[in-house]
Amino acid sequence: MYKISSRSGFVILFAINFLVTFSFAVNDSMFSLFCEDNYISGFIFGLVFAVYSLTKIISAPFAGKLADKFGTHKILFTALVLYTLVPCFFLITDDKAVIITVRILQGLACAMFRPVIYCFFPADSARKGRIFALFDLSFYSAIALAPYSGSLILESYGFRGVFTSMLACCVAALAIFPALTQEKPAYTNMPKTQIQKNSGSAINPLLVYIFFRGWGISVITAFLPIYLSRMDIPPSKIGFTLSAAAAFTTISLPLCGRLTDIIHKETLIAAGGFCVSFTTIFTVFFSGFGSIFLLMSLGGIFTAMSQPACLSFITEKTDECSRGHSMGKFNAFMGMGFACGPAFGAMLSSAAGLKAVFIMTGFLGIVSVFVFMYGTQVYPGTTGTSGFKKTF
Repeated sequence: MYKISSRSGFVILFAINFLVTFSFAVNDSMFSLFCEDNYISGFIFGLVFAVYSLTKIISAPFAGKLADKFGTHKILFTALVLYTLVPCFFLITDDKAVIITVRILQGLACAMFRPVIYCFFPADSARKGRIFALFDLSFYSAIALAPYSGSLILESYGFRGVFTSMLACCVAALAIFPALTQEKPAYTNMPKTQIQKNSGSAINPLLVYIFFRGWGISVITAFLPIYLSRMDIPPSKIGFTLSAAAAFTTISLPLCGRLTDIIHKETLIAAGGFCVSFTTIFTVFFSGFGSIFLLMSLGGIFTAMSQPACLSFITEKTDECSRGHSMGKFNAFMGMGFACGPAFGAMLSSAAGLKAVFIMTGFLGIVSVFVFMYGTQVYPGTTGTSGFKKTF
């Protein structure tokens, strides 16, 4: 696997992550309108979204394995090429079969991109929590800017303008990619038996945790607007409330990254998970815009508490030769949580009401934290004992 150790390498990866995330967040925020304009509805409409999610979930672990085998540099370049092809196809055709195929292509690109890009950072850095936190600013800032920017582009230039802006971002990312310096990994000559031995089972408890974190985020995104609309809160305030979590996550990341380098990762992950879960449960006990806005803001801060800690935990508990696969599994489990949350939430809402969805989601989040805490005792990993043994 190739690594970066210079500030210039960090800046290049930061720019690539921002450009790709921004371009496809613009697309995702407007894509349902694109489907409506092209008379894509019913089963085909659901299929267009489902094939993308399923491809991303299934492919992420395999993409990580490919990165372990062939190197992060080659896999990231392949992802950027696939990403660049997506807006090209959208610009030249609106055929339904092609759109479905392109969404599969987009899912493959995403599976190769997000898990692999984190593998460029060295695991032995004493500042890796701060590095991951600063790097994630490229993701969250793009997510925050994309919806509004996409709406402005759509109003001024239509969908051709949206897809052209996507293509421009992807071409820019490809253009700066060759500036990344390739550095040979230290484990290149590691015996095969040693590579197979250190496969990273220590992250299994984290996979359970991140599955239910993805579940919780998707439930908030899907059901909180409905819950707030029933309180007669206007759409502008609903959007402002949903943006609060991402905004406070972005603001809090630098500080939480510093904490990750000081406090045990397990402690931060557990504390963040507990607090986010309780804010989800407390949602049903408060009414009014101000109270919900405060809860969502706190949820964003607590999300930032665990985000760099999760990434640092993976880098510490897995060896270089299996880190890509581990990152792929991490993203796949998060994606499964994103997919399952709204589906089960819809069934529970029909049976027991909307408040039950938030209570159950918070409860499952708390359970997942206990599973993580217990699992870190059973699988301490290859880099030392669990932080809970030292902290509690």
